[in-house]
Amino acid sequence: MTNQPLPQNAEPIGPKRKRPKRIDQAIAFLRRELADGEVAATLLEKKANASGISPRTLDRARARLKVISRRTGFAQEGKCWLSLPTAPKRRRLGRQKRERERHMSHDTMSAASRRPI
Repeated sequence: MTNQPLPQNAEPIGPKRKRPKRIDQAIAFLRRELADGEVAATLLEKKANASGISPRTLDRARARLKVISRRTGFAQEGKCWLSLPTAPKRRRLGRQKRERERHMSHDTMSAASRRPI
């Protein structure tokens, strides 16, 4: 083998090492910062800026995570608080209600199938 330099258009062999996307970094940042509850939006924006996350990327990450925004106070004294959404509680139906809903859906289907031709 000779020690010749590679041509300019040579591609490396093997998988490229990928850095995480900026949006993924922003999502991880928000999850970490909001894990303990509400945080003031201005404080969070300053921390994100110090971490190298742009305001637009932070906005996109907030939208993807469906971050909840809550405002307290009025005018200049007002503050905006951010928090992660809580998982909705699933209602458990009682046996009688399940039976009733099953029969209602069955009645609706059978009525639709009895249309006059």
